[in-house]
Parts: sequence; structure tokens; C-alpha cells
Amino acid sequence: MTVTMKNNKSDTGRLFRLVEVDYLRANTSPDFDIYIQTSDNREPVLYRERNLVMDGTVQNQLRDKDITNVFVPISQEAAYQEYLEDSLEIFLADTDINTHAKTEMLYSTATDMVKSFFENPNSDLLAPRSERLVDNMIQFIGQDETIFSSFLKTGSFDYKTYTHSVNVMMYSQFLAQHLNLGDKEFMRKLGIGTLLHDIGKSKVSNRTLNHPGRLNNKQWNEIKMHPEWGCDILEDQGFTDEMVLDITMHHHEKLNGAGYPHQLSADKIPDYVRVVTICDIFDALTTKRSYKNAADSYSSLEIMRLEMPGELDMAMFLEFIALMSTSPEAVVNSR
Repeated sequence: MTVTMKNNKSDTGRLFRLVEVDYLRANTSPDFDIYIQTSDNREPVLYRERNLVMDGTVQNQLRDKDITNVFVPISQEAAYQEYLEDSLEIFLADTDINTHAKTEMLYSTATDMVKSFFENPNSDLLAPRSERLVDNMIQFIGQDETIFSSFLKTGSFDYKTYTHSVNVMMYSQFLAQHLNLGDKEFMRKLGIGTLLHDIGKSKVSNRTLNHPGRLNNKQWNEIKMHPEWGCDILEDQGFTDEMVLDITMHHHEKLNGAGYPHQLSADKIPDYVRVVTICDIFDALTTKRSYKNAADSYSSLEIMRLEMPGELDMAMFLEFIALMSTSPEAVVNSR
């Protein structure tokens, strides 16, 4: 199954989104139309209109026809996203669904959500949607020790700000859990802070974000504003928690005082920010961008160990290596 869902364009120019049949839940009434494709070269045709109740036979009927994916019109994508978010808790708790399928749905739902936040950072739903997703994520990752390996197989290899945000959230959760840094409420705040840590980039121009090479001084200064812009957005949306705002503001600070935006010294950088910084850098190194190929996990860890000893908390970094070594996929994975 693919995690990054694709847009498919029909012959008439209508845009569709590819959706896995497994994400449709029995006894629900999706507020979106469902289309199927009867052959590779045929226009998708309407299968079920929106708001019709789906009983338990719908998925079986589709599978009997060897249909594993359906199509939702892009114009109804917001309704589909809401459906996924509403279904997530039930999906993750379903003992008949395997861990990897659950991880894929969590990742897909989270990336869709963050993408929508970047498109509309002033949405009144930013706080309740992110909080509900993080609550579901925390409940899920405590269920099964194989979830970390499943996440490593699932995460996107191509850098997008919204996939990066989800990757950093997941890495940070697993590292903080490995370090026993805090209780459930601590993990909840860490999850919200990391999910939204780059929300300030919604104010950075696309030209700067997508620049295929080294940034000039003007572009770099624009990028360095995103922590402050992010805190402004979160405060405008009613976020007041110090930990959430601290992660957003200071995830680019370095222990040697060379970070931004405030050039904090080591004694001013709390443990949870140190965790996020490690995970933020690792994910940036291991994902592909327009101007660079992705480094594999081993090479990225070596770069961090050899080139950033004064910038990172090395005790935590060694624990991050220990965490990565618990999964066979981690060290050999090449993104």
C-alpha cells in the first residue's frame, strides 16, 4: 500500500484522489462520492454517492472485483480528510487490522492534516484537530513495540514541510519514550509542539522554500523568521503552553550558541528541545530535496556525530543511535 496518496487526472481533466479501500469503514456515511475505475484506461465512474450508509458488504464487494483503491474527487478532499480524522481512533483500536496498516493510516492522516494547516494556518480548527490526532498517536504507539520499525518503513522519503513535521513528531515521540523523559501529558505537549514546529514556514515564500540550491542572505534571513512566525500563529490560535511554544521557537537552537533565533546557550535549552533538534536534523538529512539526494541513515548519523558534536546533546544523540539500532530497517535504509 502507498502512503503518499496520489492525484489522478481523468480524461475530462477532473482531478481525483486515490484512496485505499481499507480506509473506508463499515457503518459510516462518507460525505464524499466514491468512484471506481473499471480498467486502467477508463474514466473513473461513480460507485456510491455521498452520505449513503456503507454496510459491511461494500469493502468485500470491491475486493471481490480486485479493487483495492477507489477515487474521491479533489473538490471533496476536505470531507475525506474529516472522515479520516473521525475514523482514526476506531481504526487504530481495531484488533483485526495489522500494525503496519494502522501506521500507514496514522501517517497519511497526519500528513494530510499538516498540509491543510500550511494552506490555512489561521483555521480555528488547528488546535482541536492537532490535539485529537496527537492523543490518538500516543495511544497507538504505546500498544506495540514493532510500531517504530513500521514507521521507518512508512515515512516519506521526499522532503515536504508537512511530511517533515510528521516525521519529526514520530521520531521525537520514540526518542523521548526511549529516554523516559516524561509522563503522558509531557508526551502530548511534545507531540503537539513537534507536529506544528514548522507552521511558521507557511509565511515563508514558496520561492524561498523550494529554492534549488544554497540560499542567498535575503532568503536565509526569511527562513530564520519561521520560528517566530510560528509562535505568532500558535498564539493567535490560542496556544499558551510553554513547552509547545518553546519547541516551535527554539528547535533550531544549538548548545554552542550558534543557533537561531535567540542564540541560546546550553543551559537555556531544555531536554525536550534537544530531542526535537536531533530528530529535526536527522530527518532533514535522510530525506530528498530538490537540491540534494537523501543520505542513508548510517551516513546521516555519522555526519551528525562528526560535524555537530558542539551543537547537539551527544548523550541524547547516542541514545538516538541506540534507538535506531533496535530496528533493522533504520541503519540500512537509504532515502
